[in-house]
Amino acid sequence: MSISLLGGKTAYCPTMYNNMKTKVSSPTKGDIIFFTWSGQTEMGHVGIVETVSGNTITTIEGNTSNQVARRKYTIGQYKMKYCRPPYEGPVQRDLVLKIAAAEIGVKANPVNCVKYNKWYYNSDTRVPWCAVFVCWVFDQTGSKYKITQTPGTAKNSKGLYYQAHVQKAGWLGKVRDGQTAGTIGYGKRLEALRFTTIPSGVNLDVEVHVQQKGWLKYKKVKANQILGTTNESLRVEAIKIKAYNASGTTVNVSYQAHVQKKGWMTAVKNGAIAGTTGESLRMEAVRIWLP
Repeated sequence: MSISLLGGKTAYCPTMYNNMKTKVSSPTKGDIIFFTWSGQTEMGHVGIVETVSGNTITTIEGNTSNQVARRKYTIGQYKMKYCRPPYEGPVQRDLVLKIAAAEIGVKANPVNCVKYNKWYYNSDTRVPWCAVFVCWVFDQTGSKYKITQTPGTAKNSKGLYYQAHVQKAGWLGKVRDGQTAGTIGYGKRLEALRFTTIPSGVNLDVEVHVQQKGWLKYKKVKANQILGTTNESLRVEAIKIKAYNASGTTVNVSYQAHVQKKGWMTAVKNGAIAGTTGESLRMEAVRIWLP
């Protein structure tokens, strides 16, 4: 459940702040913002940071003027503290914000009679609900968050099919001819590949650089042969692919790696390294095609 990103379920702002491990001095999109109002000695309000532009923070908050609303503040306007949930990646963070934004305009009627309290207390309990709203948003995210693959458009119809084995998701669907295998924006490591269909007359030699193991070499790869590891929680960091025909003549093959912190790197071909070594960075997705 994504509510674990908050350190647990609570209706009390100071407890939420204490439960969250990562405290930060400067806010960014997706952070949790805590307010201590003038004259108060403890945190009395909480919201979700939607955007930060210069010194202006835009938030989405529950229990503000008895409703869910978008608010703007200047940094330093009040006593503010910030915590950063350990999102798996920007996709999860953006889903939190999407769910929160969809609630803007929901009003408590009468005061503090609102669906978020009914969800939290499982009864018609009417108490302040700003922290409850944040918990509800993260709980909803947990039920809607799914790791999905977005293949995109194939580069041709040569018939080279392949699959990615991804952290927490396992084997994703087959893609082909330069489509994306793996995920982007989820912060998940690529753990293995396999070619499910190799065009007739084409042989593939593949090397996969795996965390803790280095280069693993595979000659004349067979359909559905696993390249890399599964069930070991090890990241693929780089790959090299060579293609050739029955007589040993080179067949051009191109491939491109999407790497943690770097994004899509330049496409390479014919045995060159795609990805990184010696940087402890995971590959997250790959595209492979016969030009």
